[in-house]
Amino acid sequence: MNLKAFQKSREMLLTTITQGLFQDERVVAAWLLGSDARGESDAVSDIDLSVAIVDAHSQTLCRREEMVTARPADERLALFSQFGEPVNVHENNHNAPPGGTFTSILYRSAHIVDWILVPSSQAQRPDTSLLLFERVPIPRRQPLAPPEPGRFAVQVAEQVAFFWMMSAVVAKYLVRGDLGFARCRLDELWPLVRYVECSLNGREYVYHRGLNLSWSVCPSLEEVRDVLVSLGDKMEAQMAIAGTLGIALQPAPREALGALLELVKGEDEVTKAEYKLEELLAGITPENLHAEFDLGELNDR
Repeated sequence: MNLKAFQKSREMLLTTITQGLFQDERVVAAWLLGSDARGESDAVSDIDLSVAIVDAHSQTLCRREEMVTARPADERLALFSQFGEPVNVHENNHNAPPGGTFTSILYRSAHIVDWILVPSSQAQRPDTSLLLFERVPIPRRQPLAPPEPGRFAVQVAEQVAFFWMMSAVVAKYLVRGDLGFARCRLDELWPLVRYVECSLNGREYVYHRGLNLSWSVCPSLEEVRDVLVSLGDKMEAQMAIAGTLGIALQPAPREALGALLELVKGEDEVTKAEYKLEELLAGITPENLHAEFDLGELNDR
């Protein structure tokens, strides 16, 4: 199946789900969240679906047996199975609204649907959602009130401090030459910068495709190190803005971070050290196995 056909099958799945839920007397309303609601979905986007359940049926369909589980309630799983065969199920009700459930289903068709079920009496539909249908009006969720100034300052300070702490962790893994871990953590640091930026500008942070970090196919130690430094520069710029708003922050720990980054060996240095190690090991024979060797040649590796 090519991407165009996969996109078509996703659209057909969403249509089938919408029609099936509309015909289900247990369902009051349904709406989309995420990329579909923003008009940014593509062929491989999850379908983020919220479903308001008649209260009389919510005792079974919205029943939580575990907060996190691979086996949701049978009645809930039966509902999801009407629209395809689930080949993997993961439920995390920490992500659910009050009284509701949050279940991710990977269907045999390879499409993923994140199902949110909530009793109709507790349902609230965000302004950013895309309504599929409603038999009775669902109250709109009121925008979150801005936090009190003191609380806002605490939240920003915590996010900034967490950014710098994780930056130090990334630097340590760069010293160890673990590019995979370092790159993974950097991809998590970038949203922190965006989160602080949005907070300081009074906006809610929303993920948008295309705003994440861009990497070469095989980034070098130097490239990953430069990205870390660049993210630090961006966070410092946001810290300066926070200062103009009267938010007191600890200075950026650039000196300590720089000390760690100075320990990062460039690829040329690593290659030379590995060559010297190979040369030294090649000189070991059964005859000189117990002789003394000058390990200083290895530049402390």
